[in-house]
Amino acid sequence: MDLSRIEKIEIPFEQLLPDECYLVGGTIRDALLGFDPIDFDIVVPKDAIGLALRIRREIEDSRLVILSKEDDEVRLVFSTGEWLDITSFRAETIEEDLKLRDFTINSLAVPIRDRSKLLDPTGGLIDLQKRLLRAYSPRNLESDPLRILRAFRFVSTIEFDIEDETFKWIKERADSVMKAAPERIRYELFRLFNGEAVSKAVRLMAQSGVLFALFPPLKEQLDLKQRYIVEQNVFEHTMLVIEFLEKLIKEVIELRGVMGKYHHRLFPYLADRRFRFAFYLGALLHDVAKPRTIFYDEEGRTHFHGHDKLGAQIAAELAERLRLSNYEKDIVTLMVAAHMHPHLLAREKDVTMRALNRYLRRTGDLAFPLILFTVADALATPPIGKGAEGQLRLAEKLEKLLREKEKKPKKRLVTGH
Repeated sequence: MDLSRIEKIEIPFEQLLPDECYLVGGTIRDALLGFDPIDFDIVVPKDAIGLALRIRREIEDSRLVILSKEDDEVRLVFSTGEWLDITSFRAETIEEDLKLRDFTINSLAVPIRDRSKLLDPTGGLIDLQKRLLRAYSPRNLESDPLRILRAFRFVSTIEFDIEDETFKWIKERADSVMKAAPERIRYELFRLFNGEAVSKAVRLMAQSGVLFALFPPLKEQLDLKQRYIVEQNVFEHTMLVIEFLEKLIKEVIELRGVMGKYHHRLFPYLADRRFRFAFYLGALLHDVAKPRTIFYDEEGRTHFHGHDKLGAQIAAELAERLRLSNYEKDIVTLMVAAHMHPHLLAREKDVTMRALNRYLRRTGDLAFPLILFTVADALATPPIGKGAEGQLRLAEKLEKLLREKEKKPKKRLVTGH
């Protein structure tokens, strides 16, 4: 690992920082992983807020946000899009302070005036090389339960594995994650669902119990089986949907696969981080009401009439609890409420223009993304990886309709002339 990358970090307005401060945490981690940091973690012996106020007076085009008066933690945001997070020591020495941080890979520091002196009291550099998430002790997770969720965010965003003992500690404390503020939970989920290994992170969350602490109704799926052609566990189906959706999203972005040719319809949404967060969340919750709506016909097959409508209500309640924005909540609830609509259209070989227009009116901007989701939903239903022909046929028909609509000249507004 190239330690010289630490010396190349360009801290904004570094000349205004005192000699006795340290560059720490995620800034060093990201630099060693080859990323260009835009946020810079600075630790000073004392009076972090006072230091930030002095820097703020020197830089007109900056904004100061006090993150915690109690912990003497403050953020300076600059017009460049970069920011400094400045915090005072939480222990007598910098080494003891580093031992209090969430994971060893974030427990690295260098004196700001001598970047060659790497401080690593917890073995974080070795864990960074192994791409391993390890907590120094259980107390590191207990001091801030949000760190439990952050572990899975790192699984998704930097594609690290969780060390076995740390995973055991997380599993034992899974329910405590709900002690964190909803806004902070939403932020970690937002980052997680915008990562590169979403399905892996979500599966690990389920194995640890954290997923069910955050979304209790999903636990009801664990022992529920649905029977169509063959029997399938409902929760396993949900996990497979996330896996197939992740694969399809990557294919669309890379202009390949069965939905890659609709890049022009899908990419503007998938490139929007708020949309992608809500899109994955809607996929996770699409069958949330199946356990409460199940019944069996005379042949033993399962039916879930009304699970879309009830599911949308449950999803709305969960969205409120996590303080999602109205935009995010609307996407999640519409996905759950309308996810059966494309499936029903996909069963018809000759979908009428009237039916397609009705679908467009109901789903609006979500029309094509919802078909992408239903392709994943179909692929996640036995026979696994097959059976999406109807959904793909629907995508072709919708594309044809939209092209025809785009060719038609728009009516001129009456101007009075």
